[in-house]
Amino acid sequence: MVKLIARLHKQTLEGKIAWQKTLDDGIFQAGFPNYTIKLFARTSPLDSSALDYVIRILDAEGETIEEVADTDFDTAELRRNEAYDLMKETYTAARRIAMGVDKALDNILSELAD
Repeated sequence: MVKLIARLHKQTLEGKIAWQKTLDDGIFQAGFPNYTIKLFARTSPLDSSALDYVIRILDAEGETIEEVADTDFDTAELRRNEAYDLMKETYTAARRIAMGVDKALDNILSELAD
């Protein structure tokens, strides 16, 4: 899972993953052969003012086969704060991709050109 989080982060920031909106507000997904990854934020059960970031892996039938939150990490490979930062940044970038934020900004800026 550590490798998965790191690769999702890297490739999302490089624009190599085609994140899409789902019917559920605030949940974004990326398709892979035979699997789908969903990424979302949820209210932390420990602190209602904080968010946890979650990656969920689904098989071809849509069944969840694995789910991990940033709060699940506290290993030598990936400390909880590092997991939080990576997953939050990945979520933010995935949201921008899925929502078409960069395209919208480009369009608005071209309309506002001098």
